[in-house]
Amino acid sequence: FGQPITSSPPKWMAELENDDIDMLKELGSLTTANLMEKVRGLQNLAYQLGLDE
Repeated sequence: FGQPITSSPPKWMAELENDDIDMLKELGSLTTANLMEKVRGLQNLAYQLGLDE
């Protein structure tokens, strides 16, 4: 709340591509349970990729 209002987006937003923004919107619209399910899926995928290496 203590940050001044600026007309330009934060630096981290300037580096986002449209696909990144779409992903953020999708994740932001999920319920807590759906978000946890998504995270579990990513953990499982990372584990499988680790086994394949």
